[in-house]
Amino acid sequence: PPPPPPPMPGGDGAPPPPPMPGGGPGGPPPPPMMNQGPPPKKKLKPRTKMKGLMWTKVNAKQVKGTVWDEVDDEKLYSQLDRDTLENLFCSAKPKKKGEGEGAGADGEKKKEKEKAVTLLDMRRSQNLSIMLSRFKVSHAEIAKGIERLDPALLSLDNVAALHSFAPTAEEIESVKEFLSAGGKLSELAAPEQFIHAVASIPDLKGRLGSVLTRLSFEQKARAANESVSLLSRAVEEVRSGKRLKKFLEVHIFLLFFARLPFS
Repeated sequence: PPPPPPPMPGGDGAPPPPPMPGGGPGGPPPPPMMNQGPPPKKKLKPRTKMKGLMWTKVNAKQVKGTVWDEVDDEKLYSQLDRDTLENLFCSAKPKKKGEGEGAGADGEKKKEKEKAVTLLDMRRSQNLSIMLSRFKVSHAEIAKGIERLDPALLSLDNVAALHSFAPTAEEIESVKEFLSAGGKLSELAAPEQFIHAVASIPDLKGRLGSVLTRLSFEQKARAANESVSLLSRAVEEVRSGKRLKKFLEVHIFLLFFARLPFS
């Protein structure tokens, strides 16, 4: 018969089983419970995506002892009109059934909106669009108001905006080239249509500059007079005051007394 297997290293047999729970000397006591903060709030899941709230979230462990520890917002859950809240603060209103669908036979084709032609660079086009949004009239009426120097249209702020974004000769030429090549005015974006409307006004930049000077002259003159008056009072105060003379006397005395060089 084969010889018996050799004994396990370090002992005559298998290691003893671990002690039963509760028996023998126990391990170190568990660490004290840390501040876990308030219990988690009840989560309400809206039926549509809502707008984000721009705030800084407070860590739950830092709530204790603050005003948030005294706020009980869960009692409002049963009182709030969730339909109204979702309608007011949703990021995009959900489309109704059939809304936005084309007039195809199967009702599934969507009408594609034609993209307007843009001849300007993106930043210039955006700035012109923002400027034009302040006017609640058509481009033709803006051009007519500039030609007639209509005071109802040409307020100081409006003239300043028009003067800042007056079209350049290159922009006017690019619009003319597009139209002469067979393009339609209706195909152009709003900034390009505005450029076409005011392109026929002679010396547009100079005209707007003259109007801007006339409208802002009184305001600038008043500000200049206030500055001159303030400067005159300051000079008179310095010349008639005794403290400056006394300071200069002491300064000159110290310079000669200590033989310090003039600076």
